[in-house]
Amino acid sequence: RDSNGDGFGNFCDADLNNDRFVNLADLARFKAAFGTTNADADLTGDGRVNIADLARFKQLFGKPL
Repeated sequence: RDSNGDGFGNFCDADLNNDRFVNLADLARFKAAFGTTNADADLTGDGRVNIADLARFKQLFGKPL
């Protein structure tokens, strides 16, 4: 699933501000989306932004997209 249409599936796309790098700016957006149904921050595709998405986000943090 590519909810933001950038060509990268959500499972490998924690770059929530689309600057091609997963960093603190993305963490701020992720935190704001935590507990919601925000499709862009739902990295696991289970319909909610939760601890499983946080675990995936941590794996991708600091990495280029």
